[in-house]
Amino acid sequence: MKNLFTIFFILILSSVFGQSDTKSLEIINKSIEAIGGKEKLLKMKTLYSEMKMGDEPILYITREMAPNKGALEVQANGNVVYSYRFDGTKGFENKGGNKSAMNDEENSDKKNRKYITNELAYADPSIWTFEFINDQNNTYKLKGKNKNGTVEYIYFDKKTYYKVKSETVIQNNENNFSTFYYEDYRNLDGYTLSFKMIHVDPTNTKTEMKIEKYIINKGISNKDFIY
Repeated sequence: MKNLFTIFFILILSSVFGQSDTKSLEIINKSIEAIGGKEKLLKMKTLYSEMKMGDEPILYITREMAPNKGALEVQANGNVVYSYRFDGTKGFENKGGNKSAMNDEENSDKKNRKYITNELAYADPSIWTFEFINDQNNTYKLKGKNKNGTVEYIYFDKKTYYKVKSETVIQNNENNFSTFYYEDYRNLDGYTLSFKMIHVDPTNTKTEMKIEKYIINKGISNKDFIY
């Protein structure tokens, strides 16, 4: 009976929120297969990463635990200058030793997460619906709408099916985007991950981000998400 109720609830939610078109789902599912496959991606329970932006001597450390726990730590010369932790319900940040709670709006993206890998979320009709836009310049372009109101254009490479670009609409202005490019895909323990990202903000300022290290399913526990 419980399983029947769950299926019934998902069907109702999907009909209210909408359904992705067949072409979009085909592309998204191929992307999931390209980066490890659904079964493998669902086994990713924790993800640790170390990242540097441009030539800054600053290290950005992130920790994630499925379904929606997350933490960010910013280090300069080995000293923590900023940190953020979300325990699945509440979020806190620490600036210069001053800890403060974050409001629900600031935590909304984390609260709504169900997977570490975004591609799995794209295939979930309770989170995203997608519309196929076009097939140009070696990529497939899809338009996605998140249940939180976010509108995002996603570009997948036609040969590899890796996500190569995303454009998030800012303030409901279709001419105003926060853009990410995803490059340098590598295989790590059966997962295929991007090790280089380039962010272009609405003023056309570019920031290059390089992943120094990924660690999957090791070294992270619940205590990493509470102060």
